Amino acid sequence: MSLVSQLRGHAIAWFLGPSGQRVARSLRHLRAGGIPGRGGVEVYHDPADPISLLLLLAVQRIDPSLPDDTRLYCVGAPASDVDPAPDARRVVRLSDARRLARQHDLAFPSSPMRPSTEAAERVRRVLSVPRPFAEHLALAVRLTTLLWSEPPEALAPAIAGMPTADTHADARLRQRGYYAGAALYHQGAWFPDLDRFPHFLADRAGTPVERPALSVPTRRTDAPSIDFFLSFRSPYSYLAVERLFALAEHAGATVRTRPVLPMVMRNLAVPRIKRLYLVQDAAREARRHGVPFGHVADPLGSGVERCLAIHHHLSEPAQRHTFVRLATRAIWAEALDVATDADLRDVCTRAGISWSTAQDALADAGWRQAVDDNRAALLSTGLWGVPCFVVDGEAAWGQDRLDRVAQALA
Repeated sequence: MSLVSQLRGHAIAWFLGPSGQRVARSLRHLRAGGIPGRGGVEVYHDPADPISLLLLLAVQRIDPSLPDDTRLYCVGAPASDVDPAPDARRVVRLSDARRLARQHDLAFPSSPMRPSTEAAERVRRVLSVPRPFAEHLALAVRLTTLLWSEPPEALAPAIAGMPTADTHADARLRQRGYYAGAALYHQGAWFPDLDRFPHFLADRAGTPVERPALSVPTRRTDAPSIDFFLSFRSPYSYLAVERLFALAEHAGATVRTRPVLPMVMRNLAVPRIKRLYLVQDAAREARRHGVPFGHVADPLGSGVERCLAIHHHLSEPAQRHTFVRLATRAIWAEALDVATDADLRDVCTRAGISWSTAQDALADAGWRQAVDDNRAALLSTGLWGVPCFVVDGEAAWGQDRLDRVAQALA
């Protein structure tokens, strides 16, 4: 490893570690006009997002414990620069919402009706008027539930005569460093969706967040195979690797690793505001799961391509699994620059791959067609991002959805 990679890795690790994140959080809070150590909770709600409704219901459960200066803000749908596949995203969010509602015993409509753009905007205009928080929260729950459970004509009498506002809080949201509704902001830190609600509760209590329990399926003789779509540049793919392989081993299932190019190498924009949040959230999740993380060497470009070439050249699934585990750990926890021969050779040696075999792989462009095939297969699931897991034809997206893989294997 070069001295430059070492120094850069240490700097990134400090920034992503607890001390660096405390500093970054304080700076974000100050830039947003807050006072260090003070400031209530801000709830950002998008009525057209079903998980935003679930987050409101979860907040409603703890409402009496929230500070007096808690506020609710209404926002629009995510902008196109952070939402490259809005139609597919809506399908995924609704599917996740149904499962999360059952999992957390939240009152989501049993037969949800996807709201029209016009109806959602009418609700946003009503909810964009400032109100005392308890009143605002109750109104947001009532109108959003109505929006998702009744036909559009039922909305008119419910909002008749209510004051409206023409502007939403989208600019405020971005000023604070995030880009979508269904999110909580507290003193410089973001807690989006129901998956990060435990982090929010632990943050306010000043206690460590508990590691989520993941049921381990018993071993089966007929366990299905798992297609694992991943990217060497995705921190969430790295966070999923060890847990997925462990689940599969316990269940007797096989895993087919199917890497794809990173989004930016597939001409999908990932703006700075999204990149910053994702890597900080991944670091937070890594601490939660006890996964080494933070000494990062970005493999974008040739580093990714070299890893894809070697993965494609390996014929045995076990070899591929070992290489994926060690290469992603090298990138995300050890600051090894896989774009260089020295560091890539180090990874290969650990994985039991001779350097001559690696050089043969790097000279073979056959990986490009394999990666294109993986991308087409990923898109055929209705998803576009990684990590993605497909079991018995059912796809789950994100390292937060490994519980669904466990259920499918049980």
